[in-house]
Amino acid sequence: MWRASGKVRSLNGEFSKNITGSIGWVVDFYYPGPPPVVLDAIAKRDGKQFYSKFAKLLDLKNSLDARAIMVAIPGGFGIDEAQLATHYGIYLVVDGDSGPLNDALNGKDVQVVNSTMLSRLLQGKSRKHSGECRNAITALLKKSWSTGSELSAQLKWRYDLKTINSQLRTLQLKGEVKVCGRTNSGDGLYGMTGQIYPLREDLSRKTRIKCLSDSLQHYLESEEAPQFSQELADQVKASRYAVRSALRGLSREGLVVKAKGGGWMPVHQQTKQE
Repeated sequence: MWRASGKVRSLNGEFSKNITGSIGWVVDFYYPGPPPVVLDAIAKRDGKQFYSKFAKLLDLKNSLDARAIMVAIPGGFGIDEAQLATHYGIYLVVDGDSGPLNDALNGKDVQVVNSTMLSRLLQGKSRKHSGECRNAITALLKKSWSTGSELSAQLKWRYDLKTINSQLRTLQLKGEVKVCGRTNSGDGLYGMTGQIYPLREDLSRKTRIKCLSDSLQHYLESEEAPQFSQELADQVKASRYAVRSALRGLSREGLVVKAKGGGWMPVHQQTKQE
């Protein structure tokens, strides 16, 4: 039977509790809250046990609006399981690791708690090799946004495909990398969070519009004087028609405004001038 930590024992909850979600379940620990807390433990390295407990916790999380926490012995889950649990808002902590468990009980952000756990999982593997792979990925993405296939093609001589994909997922979980858009064929384009990238020829229409708008807004923010559409078109390497269309969209959103003497500027700059 799972041995509860001091923080769990201090809560006025019940162990081996029958709880009803969409169906009846038995959980290792239940605290009525508010908010309710449901906790289940993995006692052995068994993928089937992870998924059965995942289904239980997900049902109770949705049914009771509860904090769902899964505690596992070291090796009880891997990167794919961690990513799945994080996506659905379920905490994953290693048994005996009181820090992340306390954070989960206190309602700290799931991604933050799980990314800490995921980092520790990776330490059991080749930390140096994994770190070098992540550094190589970020070095490429600081230069240009890329699809997964493009990253793999550039890194395959140093790292196997599984390592590349797992480290890319790790960077996403840590919030350093995200899918910034898509190509015409639907492939995701990875980039550094917060970085503005130049247009690519193969962008989907939706991504092209967003990318152009972000580039225009970023450039206008960096300039003190109003900028005319032709100047902006030259700067972002897009047609004047596309630039005008994007500027009208930004204007409707209340982000940019046409200056009295002509040209475009951010709304907050006009307010300062007035």
